[in-house]
Amino acid sequence: MRRNTSSGGLKSGAVKSRRHARTLFIITGAVILASIPVYFVFKLQEPDDTRSTPVIQGRHILKAQLANAGNATPEAAMESSLWAMAGGDYDAFIASLTPQMQDKMKAAFGDPKKFADETKKEMAKFKGFQILARKTLSDDRVELKFHIDILNTNGSPMNTGSDRTQLMVKLGDAWKIAGDTKSCRAGWDQGSEPEPVAPQ
Repeated sequence: MRRNTSSGGLKSGAVKSRRHARTLFIITGAVILASIPVYFVFKLQEPDDTRSTPVIQGRHILKAQLANAGNATPEAAMESSLWAMAGGDYDAFIASLTPQMQDKMKAAFGDPKKFADETKKEMAKFKGFQILARKTLSDDRVELKFHIDILNTNGSPMNTGSDRTQLMVKLGDAWKIAGDTKSCRAGWDQGSEPEPVAPQ
């Protein structure tokens, strides 16, 4: 019987693709192909000092509005991590993660230039995001439910599926990204607190 020698290559490609998606979108959980033909270049905002940043809660934040919001709250830490990704800021992104996630991302990207090239390319179609609710698991563990907006190449909205959740962990005084983003499971809303809708 003739062996199918192509299956190993296909499997390797599939694993690489899944790893790439998990690597880049531990926060957003979006499906954005690496072959995006459109590049988006914009000036990075200077870090602001809104370290508690209550206006982040419930607000729809466009990519151009992303800021270094600090890490005093889970919501601020999530925005800061996205800000770092959008600008290709490797050091800021790594600092936004727990030590376990730092090791994972360093192994995946290897160096700051690779991170900057890949994240800037793939964040080109990221339009914005909104944190919808939080669930407090303990004093130092919170899950955030959020939604992201992705654009097709023609500028129309892309269907990104269900809302996502992200575990945030407090280390010292700073909140960090912990683990990969997940699809919002059935029944997640029970025991959660909707984020207050802040004025735009």
